[in-house]
Amino acid sequence: MILQAAALSVLLCCVHTYTLWAPFEKTEESSGNTIEDESLSVSELLERANVDVGKNFDDPMVMFGDIAVPTGLQNADPCTARGCLWPKATDGNVYVPYRISNQYCEY
Repeated sequence: MILQAAALSVLLCCVHTYTLWAPFEKTEESSGNTIEDESLSVSELLERANVDVGKNFDDPMVMFGDIAVPTGLQNADPCTARGCLWPKATDGNVYVPYRISNQYCEY
């Protein structure tokens, strides 16, 4: 029994450490996608990574290739952006209901 377990362990270790070699051919798709192809500076890497940043309407404006600058069109309160405000009365005022607790006194 111990001999079978030892043989099985050796067999599993051999299978686990066995590597398969596959030939790699450089194709048009893979060229230009690796850093090893050419020596790039940090700025060039950032420009490549941020090439599509800031092109959508909701994205912040990008300056100098890597600095996000708010456009000033954002609203800090998402509720007002969705239109969930108190309704206006016919006189143009907004009446907010409130209740003052009995625990408070005049002084």
